[in-house]
Amino acid sequence: MGIFEDLVAMKGAGSVIDSLVPVSHERLAVLRVEDPAMPEQFFVFLRDVGCGTVGNSSYSIYGGLVEPCEIYSEEDATEFSGIMLFGDDFSGWNAGIVMATGRVVEIDSCDMSIEEVAEDFRSFITAKIAEIASW
Repeated sequence: MGIFEDLVAMKGAGSVIDSLVPVSHERLAVLRVEDPAMPEQFFVFLRDVGCGTVGNSSYSIYGGLVEPCEIYSEEDATEFSGIMLFGDDFSGWNAGIVMATGRVVEIDSCDMSIEEVAEDFRSFITAKIAEIASW
């Protein structure tokens, strides 16, 4: 039984994650080489559930981890050392994984504050999907 079997079962049934597309085996192989420290939960999510937009443009899950300097200025990105980003809400909030601990944080682009929001990726994403589904 996979760790995201419950989410995989939701896909195709009119759920908010229907549009997520699993990442190809070829791309997953590249991700493993490019980022061997990628947390297993995120890797399995990309493989089994996918990446893309959750809900009606409510949340974006990236097809891999992104360095903060790809989104924020170099100066701001230095404050996020050790964090790799995996998604955003299209409104200035990015979510990322603290690579040393696997904990999930959100970054508010208005004031660059960081808030720990979940113990791990699975906890975060299942709660986020449930939140979006309740709207």
